[in-house]
Amino acid sequence: MGKDNVKKPFYKRWWFILLVVIVATGVIIPEGDSETDVVDYRVVEKADVSLGNVKRYDWHIVVNEQVNVEQLKEIAKQVVEKAKGDKDFNALSIGFYDYEEFIGHGYVLGSVKYAPEGDWSKAFTVEAGQYENMDFNYELREKDWSKQLTKEEAEIYGAWHKEKDFYPDLSETEISEKVGERFNLSGDEVYSIIWKQVTWTFDG
Repeated sequence: MGKDNVKKPFYKRWWFILLVVIVATGVIIPEGDSETDVVDYRVVEKADVSLGNVKRYDWHIVVNEQVNVEQLKEIAKQVVEKAKGDKDFNALSIGFYDYEEFIGHGYVLGSVKYAPEGDWSKAFTVEAGQYENMDFNYELREKDWSKQLTKEEAEIYGAWHKEKDFYPDLSETEISEKVGERFNLSGDEVYSIIWKQVTWTFDG
């Protein structure tokens, strides 16, 4: 057998050497400590609630996955960094929701304040952008996701509140019947969805 036909030991082969180099240089991506890097969320609204030179902002975030409190904390940290790159501020409030239709009707997943000593009322004690004196104040809810509303129920909830705003003189029963006609439901079925959302928001 010729010299060229002798098989090299596996530890002398190019693929093994490459693998050793990759491991040694840390190119292989380690497993993360949490799933937050892949959690799907979006900033839906950014409200300016400033008082004169005291710059305060209220951001509303919809999270499109079933998350726990630790994941929400990590998302809050990411959102704060995004906000810092947007405008200097004295305090930032972050509200978390599972559906956009629930914005303005209670923080479904909870909220986070990033402010001096974690206290929204102390926003005037720092200059805008003086982040070294700021801290997180978490008010987050661990949810029982088996109680979450469906997307259609969320749409019905949103439609009910739009009708309520548009027809302030109508009773809740009349609004429920009006919305029920659109979704082929009885007024009682619509109203039960409204209360299901209230329970989901505050109990979870």
